[in-house]
Amino acid sequence: MVRDIKVKVREVYEYLAPYLVFHFLAASLLALFVYTEIWVDPRTANLDHGFDRNNSAILKSYIYPETVSALEVVLLAAMVPGVVVAWWCLIAEDSCRLRSFASASSHRLLEPRPKWISPKLHMVQVTYTALFLTLAIAGAATNILKLLIGNARPDFFARCFNNNGAPQIPADLASSSRITLGQCTQSSHRLLMEGLKSTPSGHASFVTAGLGFLFQWQCEWITVSRARHLWCPIVCLIVMISRVTDHRHHWYDVMAGCLLGLMCSWLPWVKLLSVKRLDTNATESELPL
Repeated sequence: MVRDIKVKVREVYEYLAPYLVFHFLAASLLALFVYTEIWVDPRTANLDHGFDRNNSAILKSYIYPETVSALEVVLLAAMVPGVVVAWWCLIAEDSCRLRSFASASSHRLLEPRPKWISPKLHMVQVTYTALFLTLAIAGAATNILKLLIGNARPDFFARCFNNNGAPQIPADLASSSRITLGQCTQSSHRLLMEGLKSTPSGHASFVTAGLGFLFQWQCEWITVSRARHLWCPIVCLIVMISRVTDHRHHWYDVMAGCLLGLMCSWLPWVKLLSVKRLDTNATESELPL
């Protein structure tokens, strides 16, 4: 009995070992994301000249609560894809196909695994690894760009002067053509600094990375009509529009976030899930898994 347990433990370790580098990279990027999100302020050296008080692009009202909160976008980008992948592979598995591959000997999906780990369970493990890495790259890349660019949000002046709703410029600054950070009356340093993290949109990059990855995965691996997967880009679009209507981002912020999210899924996909079909008419009996 003890011997059997040791054998299985060794098999699990040997099976997971090739993926540890991806998990370590993802965990490191996640830690970088958390650090930059909580403890690092955006670059302000380029803001010494202040902000044009007549700039309508940053004179929008401060809207609270947001249409889509940070927690909700995490659920959309991480939990929803995780549940959907598990559903297709473990419950509706008749619709999940495993195709033949070019360069089969080097493909991650064909690496040795214990016999008691089914092909579909193996698919779930590989997909979760790729999704985790995708979201970690997106989070870290988005935050680094936000901090380097330091662009003001549409509701910046409302944040600056601690206004709930439309911004009200204090009377003593009425004659000033430009307003500096030092003239802001916002007591919450974090809320003020968040006002300088407009570009790119984190909501857009994160939800596009997660649901964009899921859309690509379903189109590649699920045999049902691709039209059934269109809800993924539709949800992404709704989230992106909400960020503009909530005055959290400019239109170009969400576009940049969307492109960034799609780009962040490229490396994990290529390394873990990208396939080249040997035969587009391959049948289930021909599949190497």
